[in-house]
Amino acid sequence: MFSSSIDKGNHNSRLCSAQWLSENIENVKVLDCSWYLPTMKRDVEKEFNSLRIKNSIFFGIDTIKDHSTDLPHMIPTETEFNKYMEENGISNSDQIVLYDTFGFQGACRVLWNLEAFGHKNVQILSGGFEEWKKLGFPIETTPFEKSPHHNSGYSSKINQDLIVTKSQILAAIKELQQSNGESGPIVIDARPSARFNGAEPEPRPGLTSGHMPFAINVPFPNVFYKSPSSGGVFLKPVPELVQIFEANGLKDVGDRQIITTCGSGITAACLYVSLKEANYKNVAVYDGSWAEYGSDPSNPHTS
Repeated sequence: MFSSSIDKGNHNSRLCSAQWLSENIENVKVLDCSWYLPTMKRDVEKEFNSLRIKNSIFFGIDTIKDHSTDLPHMIPTETEFNKYMEENGISNSDQIVLYDTFGFQGACRVLWNLEAFGHKNVQILSGGFEEWKKLGFPIETTPFEKSPHHNSGYSSKINQDLIVTKSQILAAIKELQQSNGESGPIVIDARPSARFNGAEPEPRPGLTSGHMPFAINVPFPNVFYKSPSSGGVFLKPVPELVQIFEANGLKDVGDRQIITTCGSGITAACLYVSLKEANYKNVAVYDGSWAEYGSDPSNPHTS
């Protein structure tokens, strides 16, 4: 049986505590979703193979993706996603807990992936691997061996309402321009302010600088804090998240869609999780983000 609480008793939260996971680890599927920028030259799967939370499985953001495009880590096809879930013995009814060894970004991206494919019961481990390790909960250091499992019969159906395409973002920008920002989707960009404003170039070559017209900049580190004791990264409390978003114009938004974007769709998912925790309803991620949008200098942009 599951322990009765998920982070302070909030059953609707997309977060769980290390204590809760330690009490329920035999009843959930745990995924290591760690992801690093290519410039960091880290081998995440190799690191997973030598150090991980007990019973965890690796989810490779840069391998479980749409292989038909050169854009980085685009959401995979249903076939690719179902294959991963099947091969790892994950069923549609399983509760899944996601964690990261570096910040929160990878876990947020995978949570958005799972929700886009209709998985209903997913949480992120608050504080990630650092908090888990600090509290002395079980880890594994021997080479990973996949456990035998039965055919899970996993079946997914992608929810297009959570995914924004290039044509949709261009239509959104056009509506914002025509209404002077008064109607249409609200676009929030998670990139650092210097990149958003065009003061610093994009790390990926060949991209224009700046941002989409009428986009709002909420750099993704603004929604997190780091524990001084463990070094683990936590999402800020809901009242603080609401204050951050309202201070940036997200007050009384009604049924307007909120589209999150970033450099390549990773930290846009951090804003997706933050907005959903703060009880914003109509939130989607522009999957291609600036890696796609900024590759065409004819797309409307400003700095």
